[in-house]
Amino acid sequence: MAKFIGKNLRVKVGSTELTDHIASVDVTETVDEIETTALGSAARSRIAGLKDASVTISLHADHDASSVNATLAGVFGGTATVTILAATTASQGTASATAPLYTIPVLCSQQTPVNGQIGDLTTFDVTWPAVGEITKSTTGTF
Repeated sequence: MAKFIGKNLRVKVGSTELTDHIASVDVTETVDEIETTALGSAARSRIAGLKDASVTISLHADHDASSVNATLAGVFGGTATVTILAATTASQGTASATAPLYTIPVLCSQQTPVNGQIGDLTTFDVTWPAVGEITKSTTGTF
């Protein structure tokens, strides 16, 4: 896959696209390390356990009725789907081999409705744990 600049990532929370209010998005996947070392072993051994994931989104606050704060308030305390398209152009809406579509079910367990300092852009981060596996697809529509 060719290298690309992340300026065209597209992000939705539920059905609301928030791309134009997002400074960054990070998806982290981990797997539990289960130790299986037995007596007499010369080195530790491990197997993979359960997968886990989280999504961190850095947002620019916006209190308009259908924007950032309203969207996050609507999903807070429940579950939602975060959809990310690693688009190669700002208008791209279809996944491909070079622009995968990630679908992540998350628990919206955190929000920061007010944050900021005088003279600064009001921003905040949310980190939501996944409540299922991440789906990566090279087909589908954003």
